[in-house]
Amino acid sequence: MSTVELVRSARSAGLDWSAVIGLRPAIFEKDEQIDPAISTVEMSAHGMDGIRQIDDDVLSRDAVQNADVVITLIAQSDIAMSRSSLRRRVTWVPFVRGLPWPGRGEASLPVRTVKRLLETRALRAAPEVWATTPRLAEDIRSAAQAVLVPAGVAALDRNTFGPEDPRFIWAGRLTRDKDPLLFVEAMREVDATGVMYGTGPLEETVIAALPSNVTYRGWARAADIWREPGGIFVGTSVREAFGRSAVEAAFAGKPTLIGSRYGCADLLVQGGAMSDVLVVQSRDPHAWTNRMNDLTSDAALRATASDHVRANAEGLTIERSVEMILRRLENLAGSAR
Repeated sequence: MSTVELVRSARSAGLDWSAVIGLRPAIFEKDEQIDPAISTVEMSAHGMDGIRQIDDDVLSRDAVQNADVVITLIAQSDIAMSRSSLRRRVTWVPFVRGLPWPGRGEASLPVRTVKRLLETRALRAAPEVWATTPRLAEDIRSAAQAVLVPAGVAALDRNTFGPEDPRFIWAGRLTRDKDPLLFVEAMREVDATGVMYGTGPLEETVIAALPSNVTYRGWARAADIWREPGGIFVGTSVREAFGRSAVEAAFAGKPTLIGSRYGCADLLVQGGAMSDVLVVQSRDPHAWTNRMNDLTSDAALRATASDHVRANAEGLTIERSVEMILRRLENLAGSAR
């Protein structure tokens, strides 16, 4: 969805941008057209066959062949582009928006090693690499010195200023890397209510472990999650490339309590005092409980946190992301000349 929003924002500003998006068969709909400037390709292959399919079915498209600039958004596309003669005719930039190789526990050591080697070679073949957050840039530093180009989200109206109901909101995929069970455990000793949004492989485990003060609501649209005034967002992810939910919550004015490994932590929370309040270094549920209770008991602190994250979120809109991309492309064009 962020790619769609980025292209639509650019085109509304008069820029001739388009996108080709690969979709797995389970979600591919041949008759559904997202936007005239956005086309979809059914991607059925995996591994090296998937990279070859990108070369055959994506890079061969007229929209790509006739482009002035090609921006790749996933590791497989980076690798395909690095092997293609097309990269000699266009400006090519890998835009890294998630760790581009499997993390520990996500694949066997040989698989992780091979994928990291292939992606490292691809990134080093590009004239410039972008990363959405300082945390992600640090994670890929062994492969490339990435330029920070924050991702953007559609701005939301502010409805929270501090004094409202300090319930806690968790939203995301119910997977191990998002660590929803840390939120569940932390909430057991919190003197407030909580709500969880999302689906995923840990859904049954999470539901079975919920304390009495937490309600599970499943999947919901972003507009519905953040519509009600009040609330404090909690992001417990062990690894989060960006953190769209946290930025959306911040736009609504909701304080964001997030872990130090959360991608946008350095973008949303700036300054030592606020970091001490809103960024949790520990994975111990008691440490999270203590921060949560501090926020529920102090409306003035919530108001300060609300103002802080809302102000920083204003630099993370889709429009600002388009502006940053244009500046980087102008810089690359100047370097080429």
